[in-house]
Amino acid sequence: MAKQSNWRFCNKCHVLWWAGQGLGACPRNRDANGNLPPPAPDTFDFGGHNSDRSFNFELVTNDEPFPGQPDWQFCNKCHALWWPNAGVGRCPAGGGHDSTNSWLFKLATAGGGVSGQNNWRYCNLCHSLWWAGSGPGFCIVGRERGHEALNPPSFDFVLPAIAEPPPPIVR
Repeated sequence: MAKQSNWRFCNKCHVLWWAGQGLGACPRNRDANGNLPPPAPDTFDFGGHNSDRSFNFELVTNDEPFPGQPDWQFCNKCHALWWPNAGVGRCPAGGGHDSTNSWLFKLATAGGGVSGQNNWRYCNLCHSLWWAGSGPGFCIVGRERGHEALNPPSFDFVLPAIAEPPPPIVR
């Protein structure tokens, strides 16, 4: 059984992203084609995800014996967790998501016996996993109206957290 930690909540767009390879591409500061507006401001996280005050979530691979939805993948371009079984979706870095050489992850659903933070949803617009507990976030497709978990209705996923949120970064 393999596990991977360092999955974080982006407080700008509300997706789950892996912080193990840089900041990825957050849709909050990008146009509908994934482009950054010129000139990009010289700030720490402009264009990338921001995990201030995020839990450290740990995901398990498809070989985990508990029930759940399999085949979630890491996008090499935006670093978000996304589900490919409904197409390539729309990536904030442009085009569709790319999961070349990604592990396959399984997500537990609420009521399945796994403890953690619930209210994580599949966005039927961009195909990413996002947290609905603080509003609809910001989706590359839905833009300001945010992510959608409607067509078909999303499961309520539960993510195990292995650490408390860190204190906010003072800039």
